[in-house]
Amino acid sequence: MLWHVLGPLQVRTGKESIAVPAPKWRALLAALLTERDRVVATESLIDELWDAEPPSTARKLVSGYVLRLRTLLGDPAGHILVTQAPGYRLAVDRADVDSCRFEDLLADGREALGHNDAQRAADLLSEALRLWRGPALAGVPRGRLTSAETDRLEELRLIATELRIEAQIRCAPIAPLVAELRGLTTRHPLRERFWHQLMRVLRDSGRPAEALTAYAEARHVIGDELGADPGQELQQLHRQLLTTEPGRTTSTPPSAVVPRQLPSATTHFVGRADELHTLSRLAIPARHGEHAMVIAAVTGTAGAGKTGLVVHWAHQVTDRFPDGQLYVNLRGYDADQPMSRRTHWPASCAL
Repeated sequence: MLWHVLGPLQVRTGKESIAVPAPKWRALLAALLTERDRVVATESLIDELWDAEPPSTARKLVSGYVLRLRTLLGDPAGHILVTQAPGYRLAVDRADVDSCRFEDLLADGREALGHNDAQRAADLLSEALRLWRGPALAGVPRGRLTSAETDRLEELRLIATELRIEAQIRCAPIAPLVAELRGLTTRHPLRERFWHQLMRVLRDSGRPAEALTAYAEARHVIGDELGADPGQELQQLHRQLLTTEPGRTTSTPPSAVVPRQLPSATTHFVGRADELHTLSRLAIPARHGEHAMVIAAVTGTAGAGKTGLVVHWAHQVTDRFPDGQLYVNLRGYDADQPMSRRTHWPASCAL
């Protein structure tokens, strides 16, 4: 049995779809599905279905809805829709829910993009987005549980779209993306990532004037809605457009100085595959924002090879940090002159 929430709520057995006709039944089933394989208390279900004004017979009605759903699902014994104190549990495998499949593909696509496998990332993220048939849980009356789940899934859908476009920018002709990004900036005008991608695509397609116009539109919309200027990344791209010579497609201003401070790489490095993989996963953008900063610390006894590991890994991923790489020797094992925590770093070393 397959459960679809990325669009109208749908339950399928083989090629047949099971209709859930009554709104309250759909709301109850959706609430249980959002808490897949976890017990949802009857009181929570009552709040979900009637909010602050439940009828006096609410508990009896919930029990009746459960019996009707079991009949629809061909589950008279309650092996799928399980009665379990203090309420009910929908015993559904993760692999049978389209939203779980979507999240797995999103995670795999994000990881592939983090490893600079743009084509694989584009394929995975496109596959993830094809699972959507419309707005999440369309046609289901909204309660606390379903509203929160809908908002979460729609946010993940936008993140998947941003990442898929980023992957396509890296590996495919970019001109066809202009129309899509114009539509996305219209539908989601406060989503700065879409404006950023539109400006880059226009710039790299040889249309810098249109990229500047897009920035003016973004600034106007964001200012009207939020009373604020665009974020730092959008402003930085705008400055780069203003300082880039006509015909240049690089995003780095001609006068930019890019620091390359890493020590020399080790000639022969063997082992530490698990540790290298962990560091690479940490560098993949966090779920709550593609450009979230992650700080990692490598610990171990003196002479274990911590510095060698980190320097080796850093040389492998320099392409992820095109603005430069900084290196500071804290002199942790220098008995005479360890770096003071009051040391003032020069402005050029600010991260």
